[in-house]
Amino acid sequence: MADPVISAPEVSSSGPVEHSRPQLEALLEVAEAIAQHRDLAALFHDLAERLHCVVDFDFLTLMLHDSVRNVMRLHVLETRIPGEKPTGGEMPIDSHPSGWVWQTQQAFVVGDIDRETRFPEFMQRLREHNVRSLALIPLTTAQRRLGAMGFGRVVPQRITDAELQFMQRVASQVAVAVDNASSPSFSAASSPLSNASFIMITPASPFSNLSPACSGSTPSISPVIRTF
Repeated sequence: MADPVISAPEVSSSGPVEHSRPQLEALLEVAEAIAQHRDLAALFHDLAERLHCVVDFDFLTLMLHDSVRNVMRLHVLETRIPGEKPTGGEMPIDSHPSGWVWQTQQAFVVGDIDRETRFPEFMQRLREHNVRSLALIPLTTAQRRLGAMGFGRVVPQRITDAELQFMQRVASQVAVAVDNASSPSFSAASSPLSNASFIMITPASPFSNLSPACSGSTPSISPVIRTF
């Protein structure tokens, strides 16, 4: 399949950004969370708690490539944004930015959705949910391309180079966990992907058990987990 003709994403050409001490501590906590969780829904909830300490976002999402149907599929959505949050939906590769990310292995970054001209139908859906800025990052291991991990905000706020590079480091660790979760060696009980279930995480109440690195930070949202 030919790659779609789309302009390059809003990614700065600057060199590597040195991570702050809180970011380095958060990366260690990401590794710890991955070691503790075999369930992707629980993992993404834990990641949201830990990552809110160093990156401001209103949703965290996992989009995976379905090799049988050759589409992108929403598997996990953790969000502060109220309203219906269906998961399991299929998106054609050529008409969704996560498909572009999966194909090109480049990050897709939008600082202000109201000024974005790529993927107009998808951008309109984001506007309907008051999303204003977005980043989708390749989720890839040494063996295969899996999909994209995304995060976004309800304010038109530029995603900085430091935030993007930090989340790329996070995605490289998460990719290993996702790949393991979809491995045949995982039992159906321990992997939400192996039994084709889809998980939605929606707001319920403020977090009460923030990790040590989050001390003094603004509370996030505690999830309700629904499986479809």
